[in-house]
Amino acid sequence: MGKITLSLLSAGLLAGVVAAQGIPGAGPGVIRGQQISKAFDTKNLTKVGTGVTQVSLVKLPNNAPGTWTACLTIQRLASAYGGTGQVDGVVMGTWNMAKNTFTPNTLANKLNTGNKGEFGLMLEPKLGLVAVLDKSDGVYLAKRNVFTQAFPAPFKVKGVPGTYVDPSVGTVGGKLKLFYVATFNNVAGIYMSDLVVPANMSATNPPSVTGTPVLVSAKVQASGLVHSPTPMMGPDNDIEGLFMAERVGNDSDMFIANDLNPSTPTLKVADNTAWMNNGGFAGGIFHFANSAHYASGSDELGVAWLLGDNEKVGGTMNITSGVFRESAAAVMPVFLSLKLLPAALPIGGFLGKLGLDPAVLVTVGTITHATPDQRGSLAIPLPNNNALKGLVLPIQGVAFELAKGRKTFSNTAWVKIK
Repeated sequence: MGKITLSLLSAGLLAGVVAAQGIPGAGPGVIRGQQISKAFDTKNLTKVGTGVTQVSLVKLPNNAPGTWTACLTIQRLASAYGGTGQVDGVVMGTWNMAKNTFTPNTLANKLNTGNKGEFGLMLEPKLGLVAVLDKSDGVYLAKRNVFTQAFPAPFKVKGVPGTYVDPSVGTVGGKLKLFYVATFNNVAGIYMSDLVVPANMSATNPPSVTGTPVLVSAKVQASGLVHSPTPMMGPDNDIEGLFMAERVGNDSDMFIANDLNPSTPTLKVADNTAWMNNGGFAGGIFHFANSAHYASGSDELGVAWLLGDNEKVGGTMNITSGVFRESAAAVMPVFLSLKLLPAALPIGGFLGKLGLDPAVLVTVGTITHATPDQRGSLAIPLPNNNALKGLVLPIQGVAFELAKGRKTFSNTAWVKIK
C-alpha cells in the first residue's frame, strides 16, 4: 500500500495542475458483442408479458454469488405480476448470470397500482429498500423495511417537474438523491436533488425533492439530449458515475458518465441507428432496451469497465471494475497518467483503445476478478496531505483473461482528491 500511495502522491506533484477533463478518453473495451439477452428474450417471458422496454440490475444482500435483482418494464404485463395484460407495467425477479435466466417474483406487484403506464423501475442500489418509477402523472416512490419484502403501493414524489423523467436513486456524500431528466434555466440534462422519504409516507405526507437541483450530466453531441440514468455505485456505497443514454433525433445510444461532473465528456458504450434506452449493469455485462426489437427482448454487451472515485485527503480511494469473462479468472492492472491522449488509440492485439497518455504511466494496483460476480475493486489509502487537494488525474485498466488469451482496455476514468 505504501508504494501505491507514494506513486499517487508523486504523480500529483509531477502534474502540478489539474488534468483537463474536456477530452473524451476511451470507452469500455468490448469483449462480447451486442446481442439479445437469453434471460430477457421474450420467448422466455411468455408468462410475464410481450416485450421489454427497460432493464436494471442491483446486487442486494440476499443475492447469491453470480445473481442480481432485476427490474424490468414489460409490455402487456400479466395479471399475475400486477398488470392487466393490456398495458405496460413493472416486474422484479432474479437474474442468474451463469445460467442467463430470469426468475420473476411478485415483489413489485403493488407498484403497478392504478395501472398508470408504469415504466422504469429502479431500486436504491445498496439495500434495495427504496423504489422509484415513472407513471403517467409523475414520479412515484415506495419503501420497504427489508429487502425480501414486497413493495407497498407507491406515493407520488412532490417537486419533480414533468412526467416520464427516468428517475433513479442513490447516495452521494451520505445523502439520498433522486436522479432525473429535466431542464432548468434552459439547460437540459440529468439532474440530482436531495430526496426526502418520510418514515410514515401518505398522500398528505409524500416523499419529495428539496434544495437546488444539481446538473450531473449534459449533452456531448451538439443536438443531443441525455436520458435514462442508472447510478453506478462504488464500494463506499456512493454513486460515482452513471450508465445512461444520449439521443440525437430518433437515434439513442448508450454511454458511461464516469463521474458526476457535467463538463466531463461521456463515453460511448453501444451505438446503432435505433433507440436504445434505460439499461443496467451486472459484473462485466451491460443490459439495455433496444427499440429495434422491444418485442423480442433487451440487449446485452460484454465489456471491461472501470469506475474512479472522488475522495478526501486521508480517506480511501476506491476504484471499481467489471470484466466479462468466460474462464475462472482475470486480472486488471490499473494505470494512472498525467493526461489523456487527444484521441484514443487502438493497439494491436488488444480489445478496446488506449486512452491514457503513455509518456508517464504509474501502476496504482491490480484488481483480481475471480468471483462469479465478475467484479472487483482496489482500495488506495490517501495520505492526509493538503498538497493533494484538487488533484484530478485519469486512470485506465487492462484486463487480462489468460485462459482465453484476451487483453482488453477498460474505459478511462478519473480519480479526484478533495
